[in-house]
Amino acid sequence: DYDTNPALFPKYLKFDGIDDYLNLPYMRLYGGGAASIIAARNAVSQATDTYIISERSTSNANPKYFPSRQLAGGGNMDSYISDDTAAVVLDTIGSAFSGASDKVIRSVVDTGNNIKLFKNGALAANDNYTRAGTLTLNNTTIWVSVSTTTGNYASMKLYGLIITKSAITDAQRVRCERFLAQKA
Repeated sequence: DYDTNPALFPKYLKFDGIDDYLNLPYMRLYGGGAASIIAARNAVSQATDTYIISERSTSNANPKYFPSRQLAGGGNMDSYISDDTAAVVLDTIGSAFSGASDKVIRSVVDTGNNIKLFKNGALAANDNYTRAGTLTLNNTTIWVSVSTTTGNYASMKLYGLIITKSAITDAQRVRCERFLAQKA
């Protein structure tokens, strides 16, 4: 079948870093109060910050919900949230990049007052935060930031992605990570 023959169908979606991204229906991940994201992808260092999932406003560049982003250059994984007035709600320190890898599992569990980041199952960040201010968001995208402008395209391979509009348990996260690791 196609899944076992890479010549017919690669086991990943490749984003070129120039203009490729996926537009999702607005998911209200932040607005719903909790979210979880598990992604099997490659990790590469590039010149711009990149996002697994981004929620933004198309009319105001200030509000941002980046539950998982990879910073430019050093490639640290972190989370970032700012409100309609650009006040920072959360800016985690995240984890060290530790070099390019063709396959890596990155997970985020946001309970609404705590966000945990995991890299290959290991805890990378664990930060409490208080939801303050208003975040007026209206779009959800994969591998790009879409607001009043579009940018920060990612050059990456996506092997699998699981998104929930709830904070999953550690046991559920581990099962999801193992499932996606088999695909990568």
